[in-house]
Amino acid sequence: MAVISAWPLPEGIKSVEVNGYPMAYQESGSGTPLVLVHGSMNDYRCWNLQIPAFTAHYRVLAVSLRHYFPEPWDGQGDDFSIPQHADRPEARPSVSCETIGKFRFPNLMLTGETSPDRFGQMLRAMRDCLPGSVGEPTIIPNAAHGMNRDNPKAFNAAVLAHLQHYALTHMY
Repeated sequence: MAVISAWPLPEGIKSVEVNGYPMAYQESGSGTPLVLVHGSMNDYRCWNLQIPAFTAHYRVLAVSLRHYFPEPWDGQGDDFSIPQHADRPEARPSVSCETIGKFRFPNLMLTGETSPDRFGQMLRAMRDCLPGSVGEPTIIPNAAHGMNRDNPKAFNAAVLAHLQHYALTHMY
């Protein structure tokens, strides 16, 4: 249910109340929902190169987390933290295998061809914690940490192939 935001929203952007906070989001497409959540230095706009490809198959919701654009935040207050975004008391920058093992959804591990080696190492460690995970992380050619922007065509293809495989293997 859309709510009125306390600040102006760009054209086509909606907001919904989440834990008493108006969260901005962009919505397009129809069908099964696909929620895109940005990283710490972005907002919903970081998915602009994915939305056209994904809306052909999904109802895409690209959200902006608390205190990210379009909110004009002044940096004041104590409600901006990793646990607040994750809404989990155990959330912290270094997450244990025990915590990762609690996830029960399909996972796709992506890394960029030119990303630092530690990214691939981190993904392999996470893979080893996830029940049912197999294989190496998918490598997006000619891309680094911002692989969805560096090589959007390869990124989009990898994500769509993963989602299609999951749908085919989990049909009733």
